[in-house]
Amino acid sequence: MRTRLGAYATFCPNPDCPDKGQQGRGNIGIHSQKEQRYRCTTCRDTFAATRGTALYRLHHPVDLMVLVVTLLCHGCPTHAIVAAFGLDERTVAAWLHRAGGHAARVHAAAVETGQVDLGQVQADEICVKVCRGRIWQAMALAVPSRLCLGGDLSSARDGALVTATLRRVAALRRLRRAQLAEARRIRQAVTDGYTLTPVQLTSPCRVAVLAEARQVAMHLMRTRLTWPMPARNRAFPCERIGQRDHSTVLHGVAVIAARLASGRQEDAYLRHMVRALGATLDATYEAEGRPYQRAA
Repeated sequence: MRTRLGAYATFCPNPDCPDKGQQGRGNIGIHSQKEQRYRCTTCRDTFAATRGTALYRLHHPVDLMVLVVTLLCHGCPTHAIVAAFGLDERTVAAWLHRAGGHAARVHAAAVETGQVDLGQVQADEICVKVCRGRIWQAMALAVPSRLCLGGDLSSARDGALVTATLRRVAALRRLRRAQLAEARRIRQAVTDGYTLTPVQLTSPCRVAVLAEARQVAMHLMRTRLTWPMPARNRAFPCERIGQRDHSTVLHGVAVIAARLASGRQEDAYLRHMVRALGATLDATYEAEGRPYQRAA
């Protein structure tokens, strides 16, 4: 199973690369569509499109692994899968560990960084029988996305188990509120600087000054906020722009970065505006006594 490669939302996984983990830097190109490989122009390293996923260096069809993991998630016995597909039991176990490890990394990168719209949260518990007793697991589920927010284990079904799960959800809510507040602060600074209204900034209109203001807001969020880029995309300006494609935000960040580094005379006003907005945000953070990333 092959998909058409798109390098814009990809980053270099090389730990020795200066641009490692940075999306939208323009350093990623397509090395081979046939072999599904990217190339980093900074470190000259090539890497597979499946690097860092459960499908990396998989010697079986992707559809087969997905089917096997799906059956395992629904409780299908391992010996039944081995008999049905002619696989080795160790292969099935390895695929399960691969998928579980990747799911844990996605959970840490997406859920624990506040990228999930919590909305209404549903709590539940299950009991698992083991050789010497039982283990209780309390879980929290985001109703809008049906995504598990995490869980806690205990040998006893008591208040401490429920309290631990509630504290986990409360921490995610605090993080989400802080992210949206920071996004609103940058959005307000941009609308004031460009003498726009929030409706104009978040409208679908593509007039040059509106497009530039949106891209400046994306650039400020990218360079000044400490939470990951996917979370910025969902929190950015408000409902309308928050629904835009991830690549659109990356493109806006790259456009402003290129114009700031170009040194062209026609971009002098843009450079002045970005510096002025950065100074305004610095003053706001200093007045509140909050940590921030100072403008360059």
